[in-house]
Amino acid sequence: MAHLGLIDLLAWDIKAKKARMPLYQLLGGNDTKVRAYASTVTWDTMDEYERHIKECIDVGFTAFKLHAWGDVKEDAKLSRNLRRWCGDGAELMFDGSAGWDLVSSLKFGRVMEECNFFWYEEPMREFNLGAYAQLADQLRVPVLAAETSDGVHWNAATWIDMKALDMIRTSSFFKGGITGALKIAHLAESH
Repeated sequence: MAHLGLIDLLAWDIKAKKARMPLYQLLGGNDTKVRAYASTVTWDTMDEYERHIKECIDVGFTAFKLHAWGDVKEDAKLSRNLRRWCGDGAELMFDGSAGWDLVSSLKFGRVMEECNFFWYEEPMREFNLGAYAQLADQLRVPVLAAETSDGVHWNAATWIDMKALDMIRTSSFFKGGITGALKIAHLAESH
């Protein structure tokens, strides 16, 4: 599907060039600026995270996404520190990189609620929709999922129908190019 996505991207690029329009306008967009968040890699130490976050704050970021260690207790400390470093006004996100089971995901999700995170992304492997449905049902923090799930844009409706997420993520790489990403965006918008 990634190869199909590359072909799709090339086709959209050709179409945009033929229309003499930037792709975002061809797709119906009108904003020349979009809001961005600063994302981390998985640093070795708390000090490295703090240094990176403070550098991002210094250049003007107000939204931050963590990629952490996969240890519930240590990641909870890191998340609480992130809230402290950034203040109450920052939008915070956490990407679990599919590292936990349902029990750990629920436990850590309570930390996300406590710290008022904007979203809780992919805490478990994206194969068990029943576990995701339980997670989304039991947490107040929005569960963001289905970015890397098999099935490209064809299974997005299943995630939504099963209430296995609160927010859905799309990409041109994992979802068959711009066409697949747009199909997911329109599906999400309609639900």
